[in-house]
Amino acid sequence: MKRHLQSAFVLTLLLAPLPASAVTGREFLADPDAEANASYVSGVVNMLSQVLSAEGQKDKSACVKAWYESRRQDADPLHWALESYPDMPVEVTLYQLLRQECGFQTLKVE
Repeated sequence: MKRHLQSAFVLTLLLAPLPASAVTGREFLADPDAEANASYVSGVVNMLSQVLSAEGQKDKSACVKAWYESRRQDADPLHWALESYPDMPVEVTLYQLLRQECGFQTLKVE
């Protein structure tokens, strides 16, 4: 049950109609507060990693964590993606980037 709730929460976050307050790539890149931005990305990465683990995709969860740890100092892939899709929410862009990097399937909702 907990796994289903986590999956539903992440899918709602990523796929539901987004509120006006969703942070777009443009807004994220324009924000000079690097510490707040790093914290925001860390939260999204940790939530995604936990959901993948709960769904039994532990190798993919480990890939997400490893990608984040190796890229914390070199944010070029994320910045490139945010610049390429400036009107997309950061969460959606990061999800798609990590999905390509780690090869996990779309999260399931049951």
